[in-house]
Amino acid sequence: MFVKLAWALVAFLVIGVGRTVVEWIGTHVLKLSYETNDSVAGYYVVVATFLLIFVLIKRHLFSRA
Repeated sequence: MFVKLAWALVAFLVIGVGRTVVEWIGTHVLKLSYETNDSVAGYYVVVATFLLIFVLIKRHLFSRA
């Protein structure tokens, strides 16, 4: 129970931090505006990458248990 709750919290934090990073990169580095869909597409790409990393880490940790 607590392990699932901890993983949910980690996923929530990773997605939240990832979104903040993507928004900062989109507005300051790539100079994307919120009126275009470019920042939204970039957000989904980074979230998918974070989720893939999260799943790989989770599999790695539980495969050793």
